Amino acid sequence: MSIADVLGIPGQAMLQTLAQGEEDAERLAALVNPRIRASAHLLARALTGVLGAHQRWVLRMSREHLVELEG
Repeated sequence: MSIADVLGIPGQAMLQTLAQGEEDAERLAALVNPRIRASAHLLARALTGVLGAHQRWVLRMSREHLVELEG
């Protein structure tokens, strides 16, 4: 299973949470499927960064568009 699968259920949950403003890497890492072999520490490090208001807006719009296309 790949962490890069952002279209899966855990990936979508993580993207939604990011778009809503969550910045706590530990909380985001907790959304990952437990079958992922990466450690929680490694995931938290990968999820640490800065996501500004504009990036969150783009993420929300992209997710809404994807939902429309899938609908």
